[in-house]
Amino acid sequence: MVQSATKRLVTEASPLLASKAPLPAVADKVVFVSPRGADTNNGLTLSAAFATLSAAITALGGPGLIQCGQGTISFGAPISVAGTSGVTIRGVSGITAGAAPGTTLSYTGTGTASAINAQNTLGFTLADVMALYTSASFTGRLVDLRNVTGSDTGYASVRDCYLGGSGVSTADVLIDLDHANTSEIRRCHFANTANGVRGKATATSYSNGNVIENCSFGTSTTAHIHNPGDGWVIKGCTWEALTSGAAGAVISDSGVTANGMTILGGWCGDVTAGAGGAQFVIGGGGINILGTFIGGNTGSTGVKYSSNSSGVVIAAFFNGCATGIDHVGGYNIQNYDYSRSAFFNVASPISSGAEAQFENMLNYPVVRYRNDGTHAYGGVAFRLENQKGGYQAYDIGIDPDGGTAGVFKINDIVRGKFPFQITKAGSVLLNDTVLATTATDGFTYIPTCAGIPTGVPTAQTGTAPVVYDTTDNRLYVYNGGWKSAAFA
Repeated sequence: MVQSATKRLVTEASPLLASKAPLPAVADKVVFVSPRGADTNNGLTLSAAFATLSAAITALGGPGLIQCGQGTISFGAPISVAGTSGVTIRGVSGITAGAAPGTTLSYTGTGTASAINAQNTLGFTLADVMALYTSASFTGRLVDLRNVTGSDTGYASVRDCYLGGSGVSTADVLIDLDHANTSEIRRCHFANTANGVRGKATATSYSNGNVIENCSFGTSTTAHIHNPGDGWVIKGCTWEALTSGAAGAVISDSGVTANGMTILGGWCGDVTAGAGGAQFVIGGGGINILGTFIGGNTGSTGVKYSSNSSGVVIAAFFNGCATGIDHVGGYNIQNYDYSRSAFFNVASPISSGAEAQFENMLNYPVVRYRNDGTHAYGGVAFRLENQKGGYQAYDIGIDPDGGTAGVFKINDIVRGKFPFQITKAGSVLLNDTVLATTATDGFTYIPTCAGIPTGVPTAQTGTAPVVYDTTDNRLYVYNGGWKSAAFA
């Protein structure tokens, strides 16, 4: 009976079904549900399918496959397989490559209940469906994989699905993975929600070893991926523009860590001008953001921190962000490497802010700024600012003023002066203006001593130490011994 039903499903439902993972073995139970079915049927074939998911779950009674036919299957009350492991709900693929699934599971309920409840399960699978909610009054979870009352959820799989609201963005979470481990989400699209995928519910929760791969994220009002957990791998995903400020690609709340998380090969859309917010807000140890395009606009940040962090590696391309990497927030950031990041049209590549420590760097540069020769001038490698007791700011870099001489300069950007420069020929300049006879600042100060110097200075190749004797008004220079000249 099951074998003939399988053949009928491939013929009547979709020609692409045969290319998907095979149906369970003959010994496993298979029941069918279809918009053209009836709950008075036995559900053993597509032509005798149930009309509702609740009837199919009751008939399945344990592990097995619920195969959904083409069309829209609506349900107004939540469905639950909580505590039942090995359940698969699968629809029909789109008829053409890239098309939306041919099966739509449409939740018409309201309130905070979970539409599809798969809490405390092992091996739950949702595949090849468009799972939607239709009411603006629905503020719950579309797919709930949490551990609420028993064992952790594990080995869950959501793949080849479209998940979201029908023109509304009110759902709290589309997929909730709090206390869910070693699970996967692949080739899915997320739209119209507060949170696309959520990991940890709080800083003391956990959600370990989960994978999100080749997914796309559309409209979100809070975060596309919210509070990921330890060991997560987020690979090959795309995130649409930041429109609300807070709704970044991957956001961890203050104090929430994602130790060992890797974000690999992603793309973030440009941020709506002036929207603010950040694409990635991260915290923890051993975090990697690699090969990712991070778009931005005025007021937005590429990457910032939500907690103390160490061992962070960012090798990404930043485009148009007001700030590329933001340390502000009072967090201690240690042992990090940004040397392989590229900043294009970014107003502030790396912000000032929290204490940063670089340890065991050997001969590698902490920060590198390089002009590859295609630009007329260099740029600012560092900006130092102090707003206490009067604003002070200095740019340090190669021609930070846009000059073309290739001169290392410290630029006093408040006064428009260059108190220190090193030319390409090696000359050291200690001022860049002629002082007035009445000047009270802008001088070069040398060390003094009260009396004849007697110490032997430590030798520094190519230089001679100098000191002024304020008792006898003599200038001393050391050259194998102290030599002096008197001043009236």
